[in-house]
Amino acid sequence: MMDKPALARRMFALATLGFFALPAFASLEQYLAQLGSPVPGTRQQAATYLGKLQEPTAVDALLGLLRDNESTVRAAAVRALGQIGEGRALAQVSYLAEDGDDLVRALTAEAVGRLKGEGAFPVLVKLLSDRHEMVREEAARGLGGLGNASAEGPLLAACAREPLAQTRYRLLSALARLQSAQGLLLVEKALWEFDRLGEEGAEEQFPGILNYSDLLQQYPAAVAARSLAGFLLRAGCSALRLAASMRL
Repeated sequence: MMDKPALARRMFALATLGFFALPAFASLEQYLAQLGSPVPGTRQQAATYLGKLQEPTAVDALLGLLRDNESTVRAAAVRALGQIGEGRALAQVSYLAEDGDDLVRALTAEAVGRLKGEGAFPVLVKLLSDRHEMVREEAARGLGGLGNASAEGPLLAACAREPLAQTRYRLLSALARLQSAQGLLLVEKALWEFDRLGEEGAEEQFPGILNYSDLLQQYPAAVAARSLAGFLLRAGCSALRLAASMRL
């Protein structure tokens, strides 16, 4: 399995490729024709560029590339279909949730989250259990974007079994988008743990991340309650100081 930084580099390279690899003066018809090129790199480049253009006339040709022998071509095609956003692509895109390439599955989760539609929910729930953390994170992001309250249970279960702090954070972020009460409890627990450990200890235990206060901001009622509690506490302290000064 590819490690996360390497997979992120592949994803970044794929995202930028379409702008530089084909001549900027090529016509739309030329880009569409390049999807049928015998050269895998050319097919990949054309798919990437057409996705950037969000060109709906490319959908049928891109669907054909989902069965390409080259994983980089499949990855470019599935991302392009998600960017174009044609709902009819969802059923065929969903087949790539079983792909053997980590990048393809991560971009499938991204595309399914963009395409939404009736069949998106079970695909994203399944990808929450993927072996690669970037796939799980993309699936969580997609579920949060669906706005389906039924996603709360699978996301909470994924949080409970998730070994990686960064990925748990993404799962909690998806729960925050759903305004999950159980997710809020987990965020509050994490904030309490951060307070207990102190900044240095928290950084050791949860390296390189995680501002749970940002997640808390997504729960307006909780923020309001905290603000009210802080106001009452400050008002109480002021009253005590005033009473003490009067006794003196």
